[in-house]
Amino acid sequence: MGQKVLIVLASSIPVFSIFAVETKGSNFYLSSVALGFFVVIACIWFFVKKRTIKFTAFDFVLLGVFIYAVILQYYRYGYLWNSTLLENIILYVFTFIICRNIFRDYPSFSLKSILYSLIVINFVIYFKIVDYGLNNRDLGLYINETFSSSGIYAVFLAFTYVMCYWGILNKNKKYEKIIFLLVGIVNICLSIIFKSRTALLIFVIFSMIPIIGNRFKSLKWKINSVVVLISIIIIGSVSIFMKKQSSEGRFLILKVSTNILYDHFPLGAGLNSFPFIYPQYQASFYEKGNMSESEILRADSTSFAFNEFLQTACELGFVGVLLIGTILGKVLIANDNENKPAKFAVLSILFSSVFYYAFHSTLILLFTLLILSLLFSGDKNFHFQPIINRVFYIFLLTSTLFISRSNLSKYSAVKTLDKLLIVNNNDIYQYKKLEHKLSDNTYFLYHYSVKLFMNSMPQKSLKILSLLDKYKIWYESEILKGNIYVESSDLDKAKECYANAINICPGKFNARYKLLNVYRNMSEKEKALNVALEIIKLPEKVPSATTLAIKMEAESYINEYKN
Repeated sequence: MGQKVLIVLASSIPVFSIFAVETKGSNFYLSSVALGFFVVIACIWFFVKKRTIKFTAFDFVLLGVFIYAVILQYYRYGYLWNSTLLENIILYVFTFIICRNIFRDYPSFSLKSILYSLIVINFVIYFKIVDYGLNNRDLGLYINETFSSSGIYAVFLAFTYVMCYWGILNKNKKYEKIIFLLVGIVNICLSIIFKSRTALLIFVIFSMIPIIGNRFKSLKWKINSVVVLISIIIIGSVSIFMKKQSSEGRFLILKVSTNILYDHFPLGAGLNSFPFIYPQYQASFYEKGNMSESEILRADSTSFAFNEFLQTACELGFVGVLLIGTILGKVLIANDNENKPAKFAVLSILFSSVFYYAFHSTLILLFTLLILSLLFSGDKNFHFQPIINRVFYIFLLTSTLFISRSNLSKYSAVKTLDKLLIVNNNDIYQYKKLEHKLSDNTYFLYHYSVKLFMNSMPQKSLKILSLLDKYKIWYESEILKGNIYVESSDLDKAKECYANAINICPGKFNARYKLLNVYRNMSEKEKALNVALEIIKLPEKVPSATTLAIKMEAESYINEYKN
């Protein structure tokens, strides 16, 4: 009975995550606290029941890659990049090992528990959608807070559909099949509303596999492979033209990322380094004149490669690709009929990761962790002396308690930050109190630097921005730095910052407008004229009153220069 309670508790952690959405980033911290609580409870249960935690080869693969990532970080940058990230990787590895040990005795019950957690979350979101209405802005905010984007939500819908679809084929009871069918239909409708190409591909491909396989058993793998390949080509081609602008943006990211791969093969640039290095490479790409006019419009200071395999290759090199390859290979060869819904659910997430940043969503990551734990729960175990297990217990418990305490503290700090932002509190002392807790939180660092600038503390603001630049270089931070230098009358540095912002996002007007004003203040008329001409020629990605006003002012300067 106790083990089944633990299974339900483990499966409920993602459900907790959906109710934890309160402020930006707080659900991530709270989900980690929930994971920590579960690991501690599970360890106590294992200890009381005198059960040993067994290890598999894959556990050592995960631990090995984590150690490699930490060493690479230190080797590349001389310090540990992001403490929150590293802490939670440890916690995820621990959770995987614990869940795999708990799920191994009741795989069928575990699968059903995970599936019903998915159903609960879907129903919660359905009620939110009905409550807000499809055209209400609050619904978009809710989706973004929970999943980070509507595209990731569509991936979640498709992943749920795959589990429900295979749940229907898995000889469940009649009432369960009805529930799974209804959820599947609603998810297809919602994916169409959100215009998700990735979800469409998943629906078609993973629905075809059992149909083709059952009809042509002797040719199962050949037929499946051909049908899946043809489906990907057809739907993929339609998808490219269905959202042409989005597709052009993805191709640009792919082009720029190949340069990162070339420079950092085979070790990688470092864990979570993509948001830091991508804007630099994109700026260089633009400076060399390698961008087409359409690519200039699509360029942005993105934090994701929109392809988890590509981003992992950029950050962890060949070793990271081997990790994903190991997971994919393990999932593909898993042939347990009882766990087929889990197998195809993970495959659907891995498939979606070619087109999206699915694993950067806390909710999807938690479910993937649980399902992988279930799939690998039947692996062959290594047996160690009791003393080794006791040492691991102590290490696991102390580490988990430390990480949970750290996450709880950061959760409290983020909530405080959001209250300060909501009431527009400019009391800089309140922000300073949060500094030591959120020194690796980019959301906090940016807003703190803005408040410092507003409180006439430009040097301190620049210092905080230099910390931000270690984690993420983006358009907005370069604009802010430029504004600070303008206020400090250091126009040469302001000019440099605005030029960096233009190179990072060449399709945006604001940086060019600010650079135009700097050149005018420095009486560099020829350079000001060139920027004004660029503004006139630059097409508008989204026409607005602001861009129209900037174009009119640029035209006014050109006329003034000619006269």
